[in-house]
Amino acid sequence: MNFVFLLVAIFGFFLTALLLLKKNVNKLPQYFLAFFYFIYAVYSLQTYIFTEGLLTQFKWFYFWPLLLYSIITVPVYFYFKTVMDDKFTWKSQYLLLFVPFIMSVIDVALVFSKPATYYKEIVDNAIAFPKERFNAQYGMLSLNEHYSLRHLWQLVYLFSLLPLLKRFLTINPNDKLKSVLIDGCFCFIQH
Repeated sequence: MNFVFLLVAIFGFFLTALLLLKKNVNKLPQYFLAFFYFIYAVYSLQTYIFTEGLLTQFKWFYFWPLLLYSIITVPVYFYFKTVMDDKFTWKSQYLLLFVPFIMSVIDVALVFSKPATYYKEIVDNAIAFPKERFNAQYGMLSLNEHYSLRHLWQLVYLFSLLPLLKRFLTINPNDKLKSVLIDGCFCFIQH
């Protein structure tokens, strides 16, 4: 079963490469989607390493991916925003999207600013007590708190897209792509 994580990681890296190489009219949403799949592939690869007990061989791969995981909301939000607006305009309020990332940068900086023995101890504890690694306090927040903050941010920002999605669907409802999207939503809701 754990082999599935490796397959998902390989597929994610392959999909990232395809999205980056594909010729398209609007490349920006494509880049956001590629960045999302890259983060997801790294996450799947790290999960494979944990579940297969390979962390002893890949100790360097333990803590720094937290930076990537904490920024996963950004490409998802910007992807939908650019698709629905058909453009991307930076707004200062988007800085709030980066709050989990900033918290992760601080914690990763705190961990790597300490002696190498501190990082070794963190990894050794994660290997010896894999279920306890989420409750361990590495910097300002534990991994559980980082994940909770990230999921809360994802939920808030994805809900903030709902009014935009409603407006997007009401403009030119006879568009073929929108009718497929609407039919798919209703089909999903009926099941």
